[in-house]
Amino acid sequence: MFKAFSVLIIVLPLAIWFLIDIVRIKRASEENIYVCPNCSHRFKAKWKQMILPSNLGILIPFYNTVKTEMIHLKCPKCNIRDICKKPYDQQ
Repeated sequence: MFKAFSVLIIVLPLAIWFLIDIVRIKRASEENIYVCPNCSHRFKAKWKQMILPSNLGILIPFYNTVKTEMIHLKCPKCNIRDICKKPYDQQ
């Protein structure tokens, strides 16, 4: 009984933190625009791309993508993966 309760005390806050971070990342992906350094195409990143940075290849829900000005993304126009930045008029 005590062991199950102690596991619940550890797991529940982490699960809540994970869900809140997913919502923050999804909102940031809808608001932020990034610029491809190769073709200068402006696009909005999909929230799945922001959760799974292609340069790391693992799930990082606590990766602070909400405030980053640069992120490793795949451009939908030229299909090249590179570090895309926010335009200066959005920062």
